[in-house]
Amino acid sequence: MSSLDPITMATQLATFDVAPFQQRYQMQADKYQAQINALGKVESALRDFRNAVNEMNGFGSSIIKNTATTSQDGFFTANADASALGGNYQVFVEQVASAHQMSANMPTDMTADTEIPTTGELTFTVNGESMTLDLSTVDKDGDGKATMQDLVKAINNDSTNPGVNATLVRSNGQTHLMLSSTETGEANRVQVSATGTGAAWFEDSFTTAKTVTEPKDAVIWLGAKDTGLKLTNSSNTFEGVIDGVDITVTKAQDAGEALSP
Repeated sequence: MSSLDPITMATQLATFDVAPFQQRYQMQADKYQAQINALGKVESALRDFRNAVNEMNGFGSSIIKNTATTSQDGFFTANADASALGGNYQVFVEQVASAHQMSANMPTDMTADTEIPTTGELTFTVNGESMTLDLSTVDKDGDGKATMQDLVKAINNDSTNPGVNATLVRSNGQTHLMLSSTETGEANRVQVSATGTGAAWFEDSFTTAKTVTEPKDAVIWLGAKDTGLKLTNSSNTFEGVIDGVDITVTKAQDAGEALSP
C-alpha cells in the first residue's frame, strides 16, 4: 500500500496550475523585449539620419559627396568636396615642405643647468614677426641666476613667440639647444641674435648656429616634372589647386614617377 505525500502532491498541483501563467508571461516578456530592440534600431537609424542632415546643412556642406583616389599610395592624398568635377590629373611631387631647425653652437660641456647671462636681449624673427626676450626676466625664482632650462621655458612660454620651439637635446653625452620653426616653408626660417649680454660665448653661439634642417616649400607639378605646371606652397597641403580638390603631399617622388588623383 502506497502512501501519498501531501506536500509533494500540493507542490505538483501548484506547479501545474501556475505553468500556463508563466508561459504567457514569458511570451509577453519576449514580445516586449523584441519591441524594445526594434525601437532601439529605429532610434539609431534616426540619429544617423539627423547627423547626415546636420552635416548637409552645415556651412560649406552639400548633399553631393565626391571622393578622390590616387593610382599609388604613399606620396600624397587628395580630398574632393562637392564642387569637384570628374577628371584625371597627372601629379608629380618634387619636394615636401620642411621646417627650419638649428642648433646653437654652445660650449661642448653645456648642460641644462649651465648658467646664462641675465642681462641683454635675445631676439627671434620668423616670417616678419619678432620676439625680443629680456634675459633679466628669465630668472623666475629671483636667485639672480638663470639656466639653459630656464631659457627654454622662457622662449616657449613667451606670449609674443612668433613660432619658435626651443628644446634641449642630448646626444653622445652632449646637450644641444635646438631651435625649430613651428611652421614649414622657406618663409618661416628662424633668425636669432643675442645682444648686450656681455658674454661673447653666448652671443657667438647664435651667430655661428648650425642648420640641422633647411626650411623648404612643398613643390608639385601638374603634369610631368619640368614641363608641367609648377606649384609651390609653404605647407604640405595645396588647397584648391584643382577646383574642389585639396592635395596633401607626404613624400617626394623619383624622376619618372607620376600619380593621378
